[in-house]
Amino acid sequence: MIMKALFIFLFSVTFNLIYSQNGKDTSFTVQSEYKKQLKKYPQIKIAIPQQNPLVLEQKDIVYYTTENRSLHLDAYIFKANEKRSAVVMLHGGGWKSGDKSMMQPFAEKIASYGYHCFAIEYRLSDEAQYPAGIEDVRKAITYIKNNAEKFGVDVNKIAILGQFYE
Repeated sequence: MIMKALFIFLFSVTFNLIYSQNGKDTSFTVQSEYKKQLKKYPQIKIAIPQQNPLVLEQKDIVYYTTENRSLHLDAYIFKANEKRSAVVMLHGGGWKSGDKSMMQPFAEKIASYGYHCFAIEYRLSDEAQYPAGIEDVRKAITYIKNNAEKFGVDVNKIAILGQFYE
């Protein structure tokens, strides 16, 4: 019995290390959250990204480089000639799991209503200690403000939207 439990434990640890991204915490994913919420909301479906011809998508823009790596954001820009409000989007995962790609369907939808959305990558707690993730968010906002002309952002109208993780 103990050997079986030890085998299951070692298998699950090995599986998670091999199939997670560089040993990162993958406890919060679209699939895991779907499975959890399906019990409470049996009618739900996973949102599928749907490109809109009115939204320009720019992926993996480097907004800051730390001593170890580059941090990226994905921009979803509503095609318009005037400056627009921006929404900086933070994925869920309690600062320890998740990634910016989880925000794609939501960002596309919000951008289709005339906003510019920026889904940002930030360092998670397994990579850097608090408050590194918050500092990364500030750097992303600074990057967006510094590139407001390029993106067509009204720097006086920037909001932050976060995804809840329980």
